[in-house]
Amino acid sequence: MPAFAGLVLNDVGPVLAWQALQRVIGCTYGENWRFLNPSSASPKYCGRFPAPWPAHTPQQWLALTRPMLKPLADGSGRLTLHYDPSIAKPFESITEASSSEGEALLWQAYDQIAQTLLLRGADSDFLTSATALASDLPRGPRAFA
Repeated sequence: MPAFAGLVLNDVGPVLAWQALQRVIGCTYGENWRFLNPSSASPKYCGRFPAPWPAHTPQQWLALTRPMLKPLADGSGRLTLHYDPSIAKPFESITEASSSEGEALLWQAYDQIAQTLLLRGADSDFLTSATALASDLPRGPRAFA
């Protein structure tokens, strides 16, 4: 019997679209972000995120940016992103081929979970509609878009 009876997945599944994975890694990896204020961070960092997100006004980008910032420890008053830029390091060695090879193992693990609620954003490019629909086949888990 598994250690847990159910699982909620939010925009992630046994298959991750390679192009979307590369986009996310490119936006998080290895940058040494330094900003004078939230207004300078918004277009420099958040503005890098391309589709599938809808266009935002500068005010909306600023509202999205503020929670992602923290003061630098040097007392300068400048800001940096509130995350570890090394978060993408595990992805350094992943290739499109190795990612595809791992899908079979992920499907096996997915199929072992008795109840799964799979949430997918309508515009998501990370979890494709094809993967969400495949997750809802007579495998056990149910998918909701």
